[in-house]
Amino acid sequence: MVRVYLKGDIDRNNSTAIYDAIMLANAIYSKPGDPNWNLNADLNDDGVVDIYDAIIIANNYGKKDP
Repeated sequence: MVRVYLKGDIDRNNSTAIYDAIMLANAIYSKPGDPNWNLNADLNDDGVVDIYDAIIIANNYGKKDP
């Protein structure tokens, strides 16, 4: 079985909210191997957590997965 999450739902609680933004902020400018790397925060799968991932959270902020 494959579970698909709402883009921006870093903490996997079926919504995109402030906690997801905080988790992204904690991982900002990280890449694999860095101590603050969070795979779930790399929302566009480009190997770095950056402003482009933050934009994805902003675009989906407040949305919930049914």
